[in-house]
Amino acid sequence: MKFGMKWRGREIEERVTRAAAKGMLDAAEHLLEHANRTVPHDEGTLERSGSVYPDTPLGVIGQEMRVAVFYDTPYAARLHESEPGEYNFRGRGQRKWLERAIQERQEAIRDYVAEQVRSALR
Repeated sequence: MKFGMKWRGREIEERVTRAAAKGMLDAAEHLLEHANRTVPHDEGTLERSGSVYPDTPLGVIGQEMRVAVFYDTPYAARLHESEPGEYNFRGRGQRKWLERAIQERQEAIRDYVAEQVRSALR
């Protein structure tokens, strides 16, 4: 009886890494959407400045994967880090909106990555 086996570890590693990176990007988009529900809103400039940036290209293997979610206005950090009562957000919005969104959506963020990896292994 003859037995043969072909090792495809590198291929699987690459497939899983790309899937995890895609999941992180999907999770970041979800996080931005959730954060935009509580971002301070006056004219919408701050909300429109929200972006997702993949710090790691989807095809790169062997690096730490990172995705950035940020708001790009001169006052975004100041409003986010403001003290309670320092600003009146006039109706919609709250301080620490991005930090709160991360805390509220931790499980969903993990699920986005896990689902992409599971799908890649099928």
